[in-house]
Amino acid sequence: TWTKGHSSGAQYLCTTHFDIGNVIDPLNAAFASDLLWWTSPLDNEELVKLVQNSMCFAVFQTDANQHLVGFGRLITDRVTFAYLTDVFVLPEHQGKGVGRWMMGCVNEVLGFWPHLRGCLLLTGDPKALKFYYETLGAEDIKKVVPGLVALEKVG
Repeated sequence: TWTKGHSSGAQYLCTTHFDIGNVIDPLNAAFASDLLWWTSPLDNEELVKLVQNSMCFAVFQTDANQHLVGFGRLITDRVTFAYLTDVFVLPEHQGKGVGRWMMGCVNEVLGFWPHLRGCLLLTGDPKALKFYYETLGAEDIKKVVPGLVALEKVG
């Protein structure tokens, strides 16, 4: 669990331990929005499975309601490999360093895994490429392993 303050007075909490009931509705709202253009809402039972079977980083604004303002998850064996996905910060909290801070939390956790071979993420957005390079040290896989191709089975 990590905490962060902002000059606006906003206080934030990033945690991997949270009550799933506090994230289901706001997470599904994000899944229904343009923030996560690659996905769509899930029924609550499936969304609970998604959260339980991932290492999730939930960012809450620690006001009276402690509401979800950011999220990201690692699909991982917690030893050698992680896939980072579903990362977002609500628009009204962007520009406050929340996303960079959350990625710092992710990077800290990854740093505790001595056998980590890699953390994969997918993006086609030039701004996101720069963001993940700066916050995680992530590089285009073609630069890391020339000739390597990523394959996808579409569901």
